[in-house]
Amino acid sequence: MGYGLSEGTGVIWICMPFIDESDKNNSLSWWGDIDATVTYCRETVDSVCKEYGGDLDNVFIAGFSRGAIACNYIGL
Repeated sequence: MGYGLSEGTGVIWICMPFIDESDKNNSLSWWGDIDATVTYCRETVDSVCKEYGGDLDNVFIAGFSRGAIACNYIGL
């Protein structure tokens, strides 16, 4: 999806999981721990932008299925 939206140029594309705080792993179903997932997302975007020259003022998030719902939630 990220490649299709960006045409593969001028972007940094990251795939991130939902976080299951209880066992410190990726959540394989539903939302995992919402606060942990949001924190992980924000920290990852910040870190990747700093390390690879991304622009924190031009961040776009997208997802598919439950990921699309999560992007709307996190984006708010």
